[in-house]
Amino acid sequence: MIKEVHESSTVFSDLPHKFEAGTPHIAGAIGLGAAVDYLSSLGMAAVRQHEKEITSYALEVLSSVKDVTIVGSKNPDARAGVIAFTSAAYILMM
Repeated sequence: MIKEVHESSTVFSDLPHKFEAGTPHIAGAIGLGAAVDYLSSLGMAAVRQHEKEITSYALEVLSSVKDVTIVGSKNPDARAGVIAFTSAAYILMM
């Protein structure tokens, strides 16, 4: 990031190196590798099947909630595991 540091000035590196400060997120890279290994050991077809099952359940439950509108397809085969929805009412229960 920095070529030289003097008492009264600093000389920055040329692009793109002057934007590469700090240590890379090594723990995150190792964690990502472990997650990829784990998912690969399960098999991505099994992971997708499980995702469809829990998405189907979530869509079913959300569809039964009053004043909730699901955004997008209600077909779990056409979705990923993320469900966007709107709610016309906010209820706080304690």
